[in-house]
Amino acid sequence: MKISSCVKLLSCATLLFSGTLSLLAQSDKPILVSSGNGTVEMAVSGSGSPAVVFESGFSGTYEYWNAVVAAISGKTTTVRYNRAGFGHSPLNDKSRTAEQIAKELHTALSNAKVSPPYILVGHSAGGMYVREFAHLFPNDVVGIVLVDPAPETFYGMMAQDPVFWRSVMEELKQE
Repeated sequence: MKISSCVKLLSCATLLFSGTLSLLAQSDKPILVSSGNGTVEMAVSGSGSPAVVFESGFSGTYEYWNAVVAAISGKTTTVRYNRAGFGHSPLNDKSRTAEQIAKELHTALSNAKVSPPYILVGHSAGGMYVREFAHLFPNDVVGIVLVDPAPETFYGMMAQDPVFWRSVMEELKQE
């Protein structure tokens, strides 16, 4: 796929995302994939390259991306997943730093047989995770789309206190 085609594809997806309020049901079945530190719930749709990988915000689940995935999965591979502690992805005992999250996603993509190159799309806190992923694995990434990204300082406060982080995660599960 040419870079200009990727830009057009992502421009359309971003416009659809920003203008869509309802989420569409997906026909793909989620799978549990090893992240190297447990399992994560992942849904892979479509086929083609580059694969577009969606990273949800701080407390979001992969369903957040349903409308965008519905619009572009006919053109390329799309990947949505739930980080450890969300959806059917159990929380593991590793620190929830952006680096750890990026490494777990990289391992999960490999184990799910989703090959690079990747276009990473991150919303809110997901913006930090995809930037870290691109930093750690630059040869695997051909583009990044940030949707209302959160600043690193916000997440840095959370990551420095694992007890506080775990209590926030438990509280989010109960909502």
